[in-house]
Parts: sequence; structure tokens; C-alpha cells
Amino acid sequence: MASIDKPRGVKVSSTLIGILPLFTSLLIAVFHSLTTRGGYWQSFLILIVFMAITQPVGLVLAYGLRKGRKWAFYITILVAVFGIFGAILSFLDAALVSRFNFTAHRHQLLTIPMSTSCIFTCPTIIYYLTRQDVRAFFIKPSE
Repeated sequence: MASIDKPRGVKVSSTLIGILPLFTSLLIAVFHSLTTRGGYWQSFLILIVFMAITQPVGLVLAYGLRKGRKWAFYITILVAVFGIFGAILSFLDAALVSRFNFTAHRHQLLTIPMSTSCIFTCPTIIYYLTRQDVRAFFIKPSE
């Protein structure tokens, strides 16, 4: 039985899913340290907690994508779609707060890094996973 080579879209999508939690965690920590006074240990704690929650999920999804698992394909598409909607809502929330309230709250400012990272990566993930060669990789031939 011949093995199927992994399409480029699987490699790109699984890599993005694997590093997106790390990148987002670093952005949150840096942005939190810039918006607070002297709370660098809090930024480090936020980084550790956010990575402890999101990084294992990202790595499991990346592993599932690399192995051609259907569950990883569907969960990744679902997470990416929810990520896009969440990022748009976060941007709208930040815009409304800055428009009607002169003192924006820190917790609303912390959503900007997550939104920014997801606005660029989630459509890329969806694009690559919906290509014909990538979809064929997740459909296993009947034995």
C-alpha cells in the first residue's frame, strides 16, 4: 500500500495551529506588560496560564492534522471559524469602548493581540484546509 504524501496545506495548517497559541500568548504577555505599571510578574503569570491551557490543544490538533485524522480537520475548521467571529467581535468591542469611553479598560485592550493574530492566521488555515488536495488527504480509501 502506497503512502500518501502530505500536501503543503496540511503542513502549513498544522504548523500554524501548533504555533498560534504560543504566538498569541507572547503577544498577550507583551501587551499586558506595556499597559500596566510594574506588573511584569503578572504578565509572566498570564503567559504561563494561557500557554498551559491553549498550547496542548494546539499541539493535539497539529498532530491530528499531520496524521490525517478527520476529527482534527473538522475541529480545526470549527475553531478557525469561531476565531474569526471572535476576532471581529473583539475589534468591534474595542472600537466601541474607545469611541464612547475615554478610558479604555485593560482587559479590553488585551483582546487586541488575540484578535490580530487570529485575523491573519485563521483565514489562512481555512484556505489551506479547504483545498482539493488537502481534503483528499483526509478522506481515507476504503479497505
